[in-house]
Amino acid sequence: MELNVKSKVAKLADFTAIDISNMIPDYTVDEAMLEKDINRILKSNGTKEEAHTVADGDMVMINCKSDEAKFNKENLMLIIGKGMYDAKLEEQLMGLEKGKTYSLTVNGNGVEVVINKITRTIIPELTDENVASFGREEFKNVKELKKFCIDKQLDKYLDDCEEMDMASAYVWKMFGDACETVLDPEEEAHAIAKAKKQIAETQVDADDDMDMESFMTDICLTEVKLAAYGNEIARKRGELITDEDYQKYIDNWKPYYENMTEEEIMAKHPKEDFLLTRYSEIICKLIDEFVLDNFKKKMNPMND
Repeated sequence: MELNVKSKVAKLADFTAIDISNMIPDYTVDEAMLEKDINRILKSNGTKEEAHTVADGDMVMINCKSDEAKFNKENLMLIIGKGMYDAKLEEQLMGLEKGKTYSLTVNGNGVEVVINKITRTIIPELTDENVASFGREEFKNVKELKKFCIDKQLDKYLDDCEEMDMASAYVWKMFGDACETVLDPEEEAHAIAKAKKQIAETQVDADDDMDMESFMTDICLTEVKLAAYGNEIARKRGELITDEDYQKYIDNWKPYYENMTEEEIMAKHPKEDFLLTRYSEIICKLIDEFVLDNFKKKMNPMND
């Protein structure tokens, strides 16, 4: 059974029409990181071939004998240049030939080494044809690959971006001012009661000039309005929350309340709260995605 909040939307604005372009800062691409990320993708799509002489980046299989237990191994796999096993040993393997036996000294230890196999990754050239052959949905040519990698940079940069927080707040205000909501009396009363309960539970020390009850009530009533907006969008998309969704939510709580009945868990996590939270999350997520998408579109030079 499909579930809806009782509050209704009299007018739903289009937040995607809000212009935030003048709030988006310029961004300087980290070229070193871009090159590293592109090379990583190229290498992951490279071809493997057998080599005769050890070079940097090769995967090498060796047998080694030594009085030092660390260097007394068979079929030891090394990636030359990584230094994951022993950097000094790897340095001395550079330029050596497959199938031959060598006497080396590593950290004062005599080590007899036989190179059994050398596997080299041939990195493809950065061309549209090669990139298309990788079979990735995210990019089909060099420009799209660069855009993809720069977007990854931007994801990290925008994780803690004050300008984006300000843009999100602006979109929320403009969107909220343009929408009209008819609050359901029961949900309005529930929000007011929830605010009072939260104040009692948290015991926040408010500033003298701050009316904490009004502040918390406004937050809880805003959640009801957001839920109404999210409910309307979900209805238009055919993605309404169902009784089955609520049951799954309750089932997920059961391991944490082993001594409680299902009815008691439902009383602790009522359907009304579940709907208000889930539907409000829908509109919150959509606006966050809208702001992020606008920032990345303007800040990524590959979108020119």
